[in-house]
Amino acid sequence: MPVDNRRAEELNRAFIHCYTKLKGKQIPSFSIQFYPYSTFRHTIRLRSGHILIRISDVIAEAPIEVLSALICILLYRLYRRRPPAESADLYRRYANSADIRQKARQARRTRGKKLMGAPRGQTFDLQRLFDKLNHEYFGDRVRVSRVGWSLRRSKRTLGHFDSAHKTITISRSLDSPVVPEYVVEYVLYHEMLHALFDDETRNGGTRIHDRRFLEAERRFSRYAAAQAFIRTSL
Repeated sequence: MPVDNRRAEELNRAFIHCYTKLKGKQIPSFSIQFYPYSTFRHTIRLRSGHILIRISDVIAEAPIEVLSALICILLYRLYRRRPPAESADLYRRYANSADIRQKARQARRTRGKKLMGAPRGQTFDLQRLFDKLNHEYFGDRVRVSRVGWSLRRSKRTLGHFDSAHKTITISRSLDSPVVPEYVVEYVLYHEMLHALFDDETRNGGTRIHDRRFLEAERRFSRYAAAQAFIRTSL
C-alpha cells in the first residue's frame, strides 16, 4: 500500500529514533510498508542487512504515536529485547479498541479463507454435539456459520472460535475413541461461549475469559471431570 510522503517521513523518523535508542547511531538500510495481510498482524525481517517492516493496513490511519510505538515494539522483538512498557501499553489500547477490532474482523472476513474439516469425524459428529449443547444450555441462541474439525492434530489449541468467519474449530486430536464424549462437549461448549459473548460485547468490553465467562463455563455439567481429563491426558 503506497505511503504518502508526510507519513513516510514520520515513520522513518520513528524508526531512526527507536533504533538509535536501542542499538546506536549506525542506522541500517530499512523500509516500512502498509501491507494487506489477511489477518491482523505486523512483521519485521532482517535480510542481508536490510530491515523490512510490514504493518497491517488496518491501522494505516492510526496516529503517528501509535505507529511509532508499534515500530519500537517490532525492533525490540527483532533483537530479542523486551519492548518498553509505555510503547506496549499505547499500542495495545489502540489495537483493542472496538473500531480496530471491527476493522480487523472485516479484513479477515473479506481476505482470509477459513480452512477446516467437516463436522463428522471418525468418532464424533460435532454438528450433532453442537445442536445438543445449543438446545440444552443456550436455548438455541448460539449462531455460527460452520463447526468442524481442525486439519491438524493440535494438543496445544483444543478449540478456536473465529469471530470474523463465525466458525468453531475443534482439534482433531479429540476425535478419538479414547477421549470421552463429555470432553469434546466441554471444549465445544467453551467455544460456543466465546461465540455467545462475542455477540453480546461487540460494541465494547472484553470477552476473553472474564468473570462472567468463567462463571458460565462452570455451568457445564461435567466441567470438573473434563478439566481433569485434559490436565492428565492431553
